[in-house]
Amino acid sequence: MTAQQGTKKLVIVRNDAPDADNIAAFMLLLQWAKNAPDVELVIIFEPRPVDFSLAILKPDDQKQLDRLLKRHFPELGNPLKIRLNGLLTEQAISQVTNLSEEDRALRTKANDSLMARRLDSELHASLMARDLARCLNELPGTSRSQAKVTILVDMDALSDTSPVNLKCHAQEQLFNRTPEEISEFYGFMNLPRLQRQEEIRQWYKNRIKEADEKLQNSSIDVGCLDFRHLAERIMAAEGAIY
Repeated sequence: MTAQQGTKKLVIVRNDAPDADNIAAFMLLLQWAKNAPDVELVIIFEPRPVDFSLAILKPDDQKQLDRLLKRHFPELGNPLKIRLNGLLTEQAISQVTNLSEEDRALRTKANDSLMARRLDSELHASLMARDLARCLNELPGTSRSQAKVTILVDMDALSDTSPVNLKCHAQEQLFNRTPEEISEFYGFMNLPRLQRQEEIRQWYKNRIKEADEKLQNSSIDVGCLDFRHLAERIMAAEGAIY
């Protein structure tokens, strides 16, 4: 990807993670930017958290897990909140001594490592940003070289809200992936939890590398949002519209 220089005006757009409506709006903005060589379009999007290790429990397992969570960890809130937000730690589980091995294994499914979720979420956001860049880069029409675009991912916007369940929403989230790639992704869901997480992480890294190679000669840059650097660019620009 090429660095953008000499921009006189910045048009900054902030939105949540790309979906069909957002992508359509970005395409319209890009068409406009192609006819305004003195303008650079800056797209900032807020990613949603994901967790590649998430599994959908069988109904009976979910009922049993909810009973265990309600009995031993009422201070963490209702069982649904604990499971979705990953509020249970391995340390907390280990302190409960009167659990069978089966219940302990089931309880572990509700545990979420925030560090692991952060890594998964950053990989997912990085790929979505590149897929958006490829979407815009492949837009037919006038010469792409006239359009200056920077896509910035606000990693600090990642929250502790419920992660997107990619087992149900992969096609929506991985919007620029081929049917074969989507099928390959869904194939990972049949693997054991930890193996699934590692395989999906490697899959994301490979797709990110491929996307970067395809965008090497593009006028669209992709990166993480740095507020200080963006502020410096705004101050140096002839004008900025947010």
